[in-house]
Amino acid sequence: MARELRPDLWRERLDVPCYPLKTAAALSKTRTGNISYWLRGSSDGEPVIPGYTPRFNLSWLQMVEVAFVSAMRRSGLSLQRIRRAKEYLAQAYKVDYPFAQIRLKTDGAHVLKNADASEGGPGVLVVADKRGQLAWELILSEGYRQFDYEKGLALVWYPDGRNRLITMDPRVAFGMPAVKGVPTGVLAGRFTAGEDIRMISDDFGLSVGMVIQALAFEGATSQLWGQQLTLSSSSTNAAVRDSPNVFVSVCLPGV
Repeated sequence: MARELRPDLWRERLDVPCYPLKTAAALSKTRTGNISYWLRGSSDGEPVIPGYTPRFNLSWLQMVEVAFVSAMRRSGLSLQRIRRAKEYLAQAYKVDYPFAQIRLKTDGAHVLKNADASEGGPGVLVVADKRGQLAWELILSEGYRQFDYEKGLALVWYPDGRNRLITMDPRVAFGMPAVKGVPTGVLAGRFTAGEDIRMISDDFGLSVGMVIQALAFEGATSQLWGQQLTLSSSSTNAAVRDSPNVFVSVCLPGV
């Protein structure tokens, strides 16, 4: 008798340690030293992201939290505010990974959440780093757009920005960076092994521009200049600009 596949099997992968710190740093555009500090804290400060086991890779949920902290730091928020916001959200909404489980915003000064009906309803925001103080949404701008939220979780990440085709999703390709479901590492591996870019695009049903975006993301574009390609699209030409050299380990269920 055929074994029935559970549609929610991907949820079990959310806590699987798949992402090395070096990979997490490249994807979230920060340094490994920063991530280590956020995860472990120091003598003068508690961890911003508690619960990390030293020498282990990061899970999807931890990766989302790292990406969120990195984005918030780039927008000008202090670690003290981010830490206070995380503590408040975890306690108030009974979640372990509030940055991954609650759709949040920032105005560059505070961590914000849309208010529930009991808290004020549409147009009102909860200022998480001020223990739930309310603010009017009309004077604020959204500063965090890297994730799509589904099923109460941040499930689709655009690590290179929403104007690129690279996405990460724990339900697709075991959470590795991918273009239309095809891991960027697979495409880069085929290309660096000497295969023609047109053959690669044909094999995976992708356009040449999509493949080039994947190669740029993986830092494998140096060989492109030796191939005679007709690139008419401005987005395709933009894809060959420098991108971080990212290598993501493959996570299989149960590993």
